[in-house]
Amino acid sequence: MKFRLIFITLFITAVSFSQNKGAITGILTDKEANNQSLPFANVLIKETSNGANTDIDGNYSIAAAPGNYTLQFSFVGYESVEVPVTVVANETVTINQALGSAGYKLEDVVIKATVNREKETALLLDQKRAVVIKQSIGAQEMSRKGVSDVEEGLTKITGIT
Repeated sequence: MKFRLIFITLFITAVSFSQNKGAITGILTDKEANNQSLPFANVLIKETSNGANTDIDGNYSIAAAPGNYTLQFSFVGYESVEVPVTVVANETVTINQALGSAGYKLEDVVIKATVNREKETALLLDQKRAVVIKQSIGAQEMSRKGVSDVEEGLTKITGIT
């Protein structure tokens, strides 16, 4: 008796929830790669918060109440596409869509680098990377050693007397 009551309750619940819904299904493919499927792309109904991701084969399925909607297909590196769709109760609407890659025009890129050769760390790094043996003295080191002119500075460099 309990089994029969549970079965009837579940049957009525399933029938009552499934009466007013429609479904949107389809396959999302890549337009420029021989219509290969796009796995894990986004399919969104713009007017609601309903949406889905495509599976590994590019298939998607969204349950929706009857009405007119706009589907938005998007994927990283591809142009987003919006398609109008009309959902009818107890019917499945199939919309297969192909996405093309997005092209972006970039402006010129300018890279600027400045090196402060007066700091001791920069001079030591330059000396470390040098192919030949060399020694440099910067403004910080000259002021720390109390050097006031070039002649005194040259006497502080190793190898010059």
